[in-house]
Amino acid sequence: MQNQIPKNWQKVKLGEVADFQNGYAFSSGDFVKKRSNTLPVFKMGNIKLGGGIQWTGKEDYFPQNKATNLSRFITEPNDLLMCMTDMKGNVKLLGYSAYIKNEKFLVNQRVGRLKAKKGLADSRFLYYYLNSPRYIAYIRSTAHSGVQVNLTTEDIKSSPLIIPAYDEQLKLAHILSVFDDKIEVNNKIAKTLEEMAQVLFKEWFVKNGNESWKIKNLGQILTLKHGYAFKSEQFTANKTKNVVVRMGNFQEMGGLQFSDNTFYLENPDGYERYILKPGDMVMIFSDITREGRLIGNVGLIPNDENTYFLNQRVAKIDYDQIYKYFLLCLFNSKLFHQHCLARADSATVLNLKNEHILEYQIADPGKDLLDKF
Repeated sequence: MQNQIPKNWQKVKLGEVADFQNGYAFSSGDFVKKRSNTLPVFKMGNIKLGGGIQWTGKEDYFPQNKATNLSRFITEPNDLLMCMTDMKGNVKLLGYSAYIKNEKFLVNQRVGRLKAKKGLADSRFLYYYLNSPRYIAYIRSTAHSGVQVNLTTEDIKSSPLIIPAYDEQLKLAHILSVFDDKIEVNNKIAKTLEEMAQVLFKEWFVKNGNESWKIKNLGQILTLKHGYAFKSEQFTANKTKNVVVRMGNFQEMGGLQFSDNTFYLENPDGYERYILKPGDMVMIFSDITREGRLIGNVGLIPNDENTYFLNQRVAKIDYDQIYKYFLLCLFNSKLFHQHCLARADSATVLNLKNEHILEYQIADPGKDLLDKF
């Protein structure tokens, strides 16, 4: 049975309700260090998984006095910026968009800028629509594959939408943005709490360490169990309750996300030994990002209705529960991340080995202090 289009909704092409513009092909030699008279250059990597803006701390900048001839590439309020290129082996960002409130950026090549046509489409509504799973699945199906996966201007402008009247778009966008604002507040609270935990960790176990604490390798307090090399034909496009925990589910700041890049098993029989329990800690052992932002990151398996399976290049960490929060803070520390980066085997993909983790030394403060922490 075909889905009925709601009353007052209509089929349009994206190019009919929004103007599209490609970014500028900057040369790497044009970039300078950040200073007061520079503008940040917005690149594909500044679009967040699932939509939105993310900053890596490694942004490039362009002199503002040289940008006078590039004024048409400077963002304006309510612009949408779309990722048009991604890596073939691990498509994560392709098609996702960021919404510009009032920030000023210079738009780089392979980032497309969309400007909603007033009275026809609301930018905020389009932001939610273009980042929806259905639209992302469609636009990726039109991509052209080579060494990289690319969207063309025509792919984007001709992509079909089903949208309500302009006034209803405004109402829907307002409702969704209220939830977004609440999520942003909660995320800031969570980040603050995590930062407080890191401060406590450094105070208790780094700055005020005791010489009487025993020096141990991590191999003395934990074991690693790697996942199964599931084949692509074992995955299903249908959303089931059998979730495979893969590299794409790890977040840059630690933790797991299953809103995107999630793979499901149609038939989980025979893989019971790879089932993860709620609260299990897992670590990513491979990373394709240029800076190795994910290598060694950890996350905890959610307690929900799904069954989670351990995939290859992800390891489950088994340990005495007294070490749980100590290990979470340790694995999220800059010092540990630098250790992983320095030891990972570098080729096209960064890879960790078990010994890279198990050899890491800690000063064990003992049960009483760990329990108090």
